[in-house]
Amino acid sequence: MGDRFRVTQDSYTEARNKLSSNKGNVIRQAEMLKQLGVKQTKSMPASIVDMASEAGVVTD
Repeated sequence: MGDRFRVTQDSYTEARNKLSSNKGNVIRQAEMLKQLGVKQTKSMPASIVDMASEAGVVTD
């Protein structure tokens, strides 16, 4: 059972990193679209945007 928890944790960490780290991540792309004038209907949770900001990815 411990191995399954570790695999689950690794999968979660990998998905979170793809969402909020590196240049091509989803949050960066969404923020770039917002800067280009795309109107948003929903906002991202502040915790996710903060996580990307701490990684130095999102710039205002």
